[in-house]
Amino acid sequence: MPSNGGQSFNAIFSIQSEVLTLCGFISPNSAATVELPARSTLGCLRSTVGAATAVLILISTLYPTAMSISKILLVLVTANSTTESKQFGLIEFMEQIPYILINLRAFVVLLEFFLKRHRWTTLSMEASQVFCQLQPPLPYRYYACATARGISWFAFALTAAAAVGWESMNQIDIFVSNPNRTLLSDDVWRPLPIKVHAWQHIIHLALFRLLPFILSQQVYLCAMSLARVVYLRLDQLKRSIAREIAEHTLCADWHWHSHWSNTLAASNSRQIRLLATKQSLAQWEACHFQLLRLTDSVNRHFQWTFLAGFGIDYLTILCMASRMVTGTAHTVLNNVFAVGTMALFGVYIAGSAITFIRVHDTSSQLFKPVGELSTAVGHHNDKDEEQRRLWVGLGRFERICLTNICYCHGFKLVVYTRNFLVQALISTVSFVILAKNVLHKNLSSNP
Repeated sequence: MPSNGGQSFNAIFSIQSEVLTLCGFISPNSAATVELPARSTLGCLRSTVGAATAVLILISTLYPTAMSISKILLVLVTANSTTESKQFGLIEFMEQIPYILINLRAFVVLLEFFLKRHRWTTLSMEASQVFCQLQPPLPYRYYACATARGISWFAFALTAAAAVGWESMNQIDIFVSNPNRTLLSDDVWRPLPIKVHAWQHIIHLALFRLLPFILSQQVYLCAMSLARVVYLRLDQLKRSIAREIAEHTLCADWHWHSHWSNTLAASNSRQIRLLATKQSLAQWEACHFQLLRLTDSVNRHFQWTFLAGFGIDYLTILCMASRMVTGTAHTVLNNVFAVGTMALFGVYIAGSAITFIRVHDTSSQLFKPVGELSTAVGHHNDKDEEQRRLWVGLGRFERICLTNICYCHGFKLVVYTRNFLVQALISTVSFVILAKNVLHKNLSSNP
């Protein structure tokens, strides 16, 4: 593989791979194809230090999760049968669940990527072979590489800024809701018998919740970049078939309007066109099989990421909606934070789903132009043996495209298709309406 092609491919997630390598979630030797013997010891040391760093980050992610769960359990265990005590337990449960889900999301995504870090090289090489077929002409390749690197940096900055902004808004909401709390207050984990100052707690959250969440977003961006490579190649394949249809249509029109359409020249031009289509068909079949294999590799590498990314983001939105519906968000700022969280995680779902859904939409519609081309090839009544074989081959390729579709999924529980996203949206609205009706009935029966 040419080195410039590999460099162009690496540019689509350059900052993501660098950050994940720095934190140990990608092996530092993954980019090297040959390791020099003199550097083997140094490479082994770097890999060990990186893996230890990644394990430390993974373990630290469990700290806020364990504290939140302990806080909920303590409140529920110590709650008595009074209405006020039960209500306090419900409020504490609704407040802590979104944070547990967010921590769990980062842990699951990073754990899967860490356990499969040695497969990343194989997956990158497989995707690079597809990406090289998308390369622009050499004079424009440097510009395309710089553009891809700029998009990678922008995506990193955007996801990091969104996470920092959300955490900042969360802390503002907590301090405003507790006017007596200062940076020196040591009751942040009340009622747990643990004394931690508020300023220390903020640092803990930045290291143990914010950093892992930002890293998990970079993993997700890597998956989105690979899915975009699949989409672009599928779109290129679709346009190639469309050009072939146009060529056959033009050839048929020329034969129809020419008074010497049955001459030897016309017959030769038709044979040349059929031969070109036959060669293109072999390339299309190889390309389609390559894309199916790459999509399957992406799904196997990121199946927990897809499941946790969509599922936990969706549950976070439901939890925030429940806080608003049940009235556990008391102040205006509480409601603003809940709405902001719902909007942010809704953008996370929609932003990632758009890329994955385009893969499914393009692949599921690929059989249509193939069918049109098959019709154009078989349009002539005087089909010879070569034309009949091409027509049969196109029919076979049409059936393959119809039954073998590229799509991203997480254990097929989360399937990135347009219908799945619409059903999730309908379920969210239905849940909010149902929760509001149940709450209204409970209030009516207990005045």
